[in-house]
Amino acid sequence: MQNWSLALTFLRRIVYSLLAVVLLTGVTQRVLAQQPAESPDPSEMKQLPVPSVAPEYRGQQKPLPELRRVGVDMTQQHPLSLREALAMALDNNKDIEVAIQCRNESLVKRGITIPD
Repeated sequence: MQNWSLALTFLRRIVYSLLAVVLLTGVTQRVLAQQPAESPDPSEMKQLPVPSVAPEYRGQQKPLPELRRVGVDMTQQHPLSLREALAMALDNNKDIEVAIQCRNESLVKRGITIPD
């Protein structure tokens, strides 16, 4: 019984392999038989007439928006070094502040004191 099932499995594999080879060769034969179409010459192409809808139309001139930024006084600017900018960003970052507070609280719960 086991020999028959092995023989059938082997036979199925052979049939499927042969079927795959036949199908793939047929597909490649069709693909290889195709000829590419020639591109049309642009000078011979007809230009489609485009109707002029409103040839005299001019858009309404609107004033441009102001370039100032909300909350920034342009008269009180001063240059910052990269170190100063990073220090200000880290000092004003609430995520970092909360993370440090959580870490300090967990250390205090374990009995570890943190010098200021």
